[in-house]
Amino acid sequence: HAGDVVDGDKVFRGQEYELKVIGYERQLEYLVENYPDLNLKTKFILGNHDYSFLKNVGADIGRGIENKRDDMEYLGIFEVDIELGNTTVRLYHPSGGTAYAVSYAIQKYIESLEGGTKPNLLLVGHYHKIEYLFYRNVHAFQTGTTQHQTRYMRTRRASAMRGGWIIDLYLKEDGEISRIVSEF
Repeated sequence: HAGDVVDGDKVFRGQEYELKVIGYERQLEYLVENYPDLNLKTKFILGNHDYSFLKNVGADIGRGIENKRDDMEYLGIFEVDIELGNTTVRLYHPSGGTAYAVSYAIQKYIESLEGGTKPNLLLVGHYHKIEYLFYRNVHAFQTGTTQHQTRYMRTRRASAMRGGWIIDLYLKEDGEISRIVSEF
């Protein structure tokens, strides 16, 4: 999961009027009770909404989730690399608003990476978009959202592309990617 597993606190002015569940404890309990148990480990990072609890009240909701859900593994904040042999999978949750074109922000991020620092597979949260892009030898997926388009998003002309990916990653014996099969 590429971040924003909860709505957070004071992410933008007036956010409290758009929330179903307000506050750290209530959002933590809501996630613990309602996040699907898929009978597999969900590895996740914090996004800006999750991080707002750490920033505003000093509470790390990632640790809270991991302590209450055995099937969820907290890996860090905003960006983390997972090594699978010679393949690097990066979970990434950028900051800033949505771009004018779906692929623009991801292309600019990949362009900014120096050779040797690029992941093989990039899973991007934050933008609430669905996309697959192969660029500079990086397989990049914008992971989508389960959140409906809020009033705040409409005022920013930001769509909510609801859904997610099932990605089958096939690795060679040396650990490099040989094939990716994705389903939206």
